[in-house]
Amino acid sequence: MARRSILTAIENDPALSQSWQPEAMIQAQAHIKEQLNRSAEIQVPLSAIHLTFSFTPSQSALRYHYDLKQISQWAEAEIRQNGIRSPLWVRPLPGYNSKTPAYELIAGMRRYLAAQHLELETVPVKVFDWSDEQAYQAAASENFNRKSFTPIEELDHILNFLSQSLNLAIDEVPALLNRMSNASKGNIDPVFLKSDAAQTVEQVFSALGQMSWKTFVQSRLRLRNQPADIIEAIREGKLSYPKAMAIASIKNETSRVSLIEQAVVNELTLEAITAAANDAKRTTAETSTTKLQTEEQVFKSLTSTVMKKVRTSKLEKTIRKKVERLLKQIEDLLESTES
Repeated sequence: MARRSILTAIENDPALSQSWQPEAMIQAQAHIKEQLNRSAEIQVPLSAIHLTFSFTPSQSALRYHYDLKQISQWAEAEIRQNGIRSPLWVRPLPGYNSKTPAYELIAGMRRYLAAQHLELETVPVKVFDWSDEQAYQAAASENFNRKSFTPIEELDHILNFLSQSLNLAIDEVPALLNRMSNASKGNIDPVFLKSDAAQTVEQVFSALGQMSWKTFVQSRLRLRNQPADIIEAIREGKLSYPKAMAIASIKNETSRVSLIEQAVVNELTLEAITAAANDAKRTTAETSTTKLQTEEQVFKSLTSTVMKKVRTSKLEKTIRKKVERLLKQIEDLLESTES
């Protein structure tokens, strides 16, 4: 039977969806800690570890961006001298039937990339027989505990936890959170905070233990309002979060997209990106000022030309009457803007 993705499995299996309820999440985390303590550390070939991430909703690593230059420096300064002190977490590679052991990486991507840079033949691991949902919860918890997620990664993974716990589409969760926020401020009936959905949200954030739902709404949910090109660059791993946020300060879309491309192709540093973003904003401001000045000059020139013709032209009586009416309309319009 073909392996199902975690989201499809949860949607189609009511029993499986129970593992995403807050109580089950807490029990799962306790079970994970127990297994971590009992699991023995072994050495396995680096080549036997696969980056398939079949347990994640996106079928990719939980973190979106890895600074390979920084990892290489860390590998040379720390791991080459002291080795990998914390074992990687793996599980048997799903669907693999060969006699030679093969594993799927669950947590430890930076250590894996460092080992790859140093061309290590073997690495220390702990092997777990975890299901998709257990592996995902373990990987997410590990990153939350290490505080290694960027705000965008926190946003996406917490929304995913809420989506599964509430049995809602991810795009429906923000509306629920905003409704809770309005209820807490008294903008709508506060009784909503006692609803089953609101209570589930409270329990999920308590189980994750990272922040309150109010903090999440204030500091993370608003990130969904960032330009789509910025969010896409982060999620595709093209840019680190700080670099993307520096570019996001550019309001002009053409300038912003251009700098994203330059930053990716030329591997610009954060300092270079910040300087380029400031230049782009300054250029946009100067262009806007020039445009306003040009429009003002055109208006003054037009006004001067028309009034000169009104004063010097010998107009027929009917045309003069029309001009007088138009001038009166202009006068009324100007008076209305002053009042």
